[in-house]
Amino acid sequence: VISPWTSLQLISQQATSLTVPIVAQVGSAGAGCEVPSSAMFAWVVAKQANGQILKVIDTQVSFPSPGVASVRTSSFDGSSLSSSTNYVYALLRAENAETL
Repeated sequence: VISPWTSLQLISQQATSLTVPIVAQVGSAGAGCEVPSSAMFAWVVAKQANGQILKVIDTQVSFPSPGVASVRTSSFDGSSLSSSTNYVYALLRAENAETL
């Protein structure tokens, strides 16, 4: 899925199920959307109703080319989730670890 966005904008995609690995390619070299190599990312699971983050998922980040980040997770333990609650699987980005 290719989805252009601007800073602080939310992007939503619906899925009935997820299979791993989940990979997001973020940024575009030379198109004004470069991701600095110092950027930090984390995949999280949050409650849809209030955005409360319940779990930070193991996240691996690589930079396959300048200005482009590949953000991947290959595992998720859903045993603590309840079938009566709606959740979101989200990708967070910050400029450094302190603000992530």
